[in-house]
Amino acid sequence: MAVRRTSIATLEEVLRKNNDANSLGAIGLASLAGQAAGMAVSAVNTLSGIAAGAQLSAIQSVAGIAAGAAFTSIASVAGPVAGTAYSEVASLAGLAAGADLSAIKTVAGIAAGTDYSAVKTVAGIAAGAQYTAVQSVAGIAAGMALTNLGSASGTGTGTATEFSFTATPGGARTAPILSLTGAGTNWSADTPLVTFDGSADADSVPLRLVTKAATAQKFLSAMAGATEAFRGNVDSGYNPIFTCDVAGATMYFRSNKLLFQQFIDLATGDAIAFGSPAGVELTGTTAITQNFASFEPKINQASAVATNWQGLNINATVTAHTGTGGWNLIYGNVDAVGAASGLKHLLNLAVGGTPKFSVNSDGAVTSAGSMSATVSFIFADDPDTMFRRRTSNACEIRCAGIDIMQWSTSGAYLETGDLTIDSQFGRAVQTTTLGAGVTTLAVTRDIVVLTGDGAGNTLATITGGITGQVLRILFVDGLVQITDDNTHAANTVDLSAAFTSADDTVLTLLFDGTSWYETGRSVN
Repeated sequence: MAVRRTSIATLEEVLRKNNDANSLGAIGLASLAGQAAGMAVSAVNTLSGIAAGAQLSAIQSVAGIAAGAAFTSIASVAGPVAGTAYSEVASLAGLAAGADLSAIKTVAGIAAGTDYSAVKTVAGIAAGAQYTAVQSVAGIAAGMALTNLGSASGTGTGTATEFSFTATPGGARTAPILSLTGAGTNWSADTPLVTFDGSADADSVPLRLVTKAATAQKFLSAMAGATEAFRGNVDSGYNPIFTCDVAGATMYFRSNKLLFQQFIDLATGDAIAFGSPAGVELTGTTAITQNFASFEPKINQASAVATNWQGLNINATVTAHTGTGGWNLIYGNVDAVGAASGLKHLLNLAVGGTPKFSVNSDGAVTSAGSMSATVSFIFADDPDTMFRRRTSNACEIRCAGIDIMQWSTSGAYLETGDLTIDSQFGRAVQTTTLGAGVTTLAVTRDIVVLTGDGAGNTLATITGGITGQVLRILFVDGLVQITDDNTHAANTVDLSAAFTSADDTVLTLLFDGTSWYETGRSVN
């Protein structure tokens, strides 16, 4: 017989009325314990020790339930047997394996094999559990499948790995082990897809990339069209470091365009620096050339237009630089130890392997071609001494701010001081044979060896003279006469007496800029 009671304080009172507990129904009880299987329970405040098969609805607290029970809208359930179905339960603890959970607020200490959906918090779960849309997971065992998790954390110590992803391909694997995709277009500026944060401990390594030392592998790869593959973003006082500590290994950075940029203002130190720590050096001992840094651009500009290229371009933009400081666009310094016997250059430029321009360690400059300057070559330790351009087609030497000597298309001109020659002074000699009827001698040197025509020559003028020039004419025959002209007309000769040449006779003349004057003759 089925008996239904309402507003009964305890299950014991119900049992005294009827022993057919399996089919008993209870509604609105304050407390129910030791209920037999198959009983329908609704709006009961507390249930414990319920047998399998009981139907429970709107129960505040359930403990020690047998497998197979169905629960709906229960505030708290503890220690049920495996196989129980749960829906909209506020709290579950110590559940056996195989339970089905839906819309549970909190789950703790669940056995393996459990399926979870829309659970807010899961802690201490055994391996093999399936999770979907879980907000937080902590201390989970290996082997679980997690979907749409808000966060995951582990508290292991020592050498234990908190989260490990391993794939062993059976063939030629092309898919990645781990793929992270930022889908959609609603990302805020500089939002990272993955964050590696090691700021809590200075000894931590936020990201370590390991590859085989024997082969060249890619550490980071950017897809076509990507603007960034990696960005280091750390707090002040910490520096991002790429470390490749395998002997003989090479770290490759490959991109259509490799860009190094300074992203914050820097008050001290270097914006970009290439160097090596103390004790790490180039240590070659054989007959080789080692480069600390090597740039090897490949140029292929096949074009009909004027396409230019530059191996290295330094373009400094100075927005402000005041005070007494200076600057260097390029600065080099060598702290050399030892006395190697080979050539030592601060700069050595070549074309096709052939040296064209060099500056050795003593500052000596060697050029295979001509050198040009817009204004002057100035001595750094004596800026008042220089070799400079004076006017168009004219240059001069200047010492202590005084013009000393000038060169132009007209010749050399000593502007200040005396000309002293400490050794022998040689002059080029002009050798001329006069033609028939020639009356003018054109001179290009200070010394002329002159031969007359067989019919004889009478010279009325001598051309080509320079103001102040002293001309010596050595005659080899008696076939030349010079006209004595006291008018001092252009290029005429004013003699001390009539002159007819003879073999080994020397006539000396002075040019005043207009005409010639005899200063002496010697008959030898």
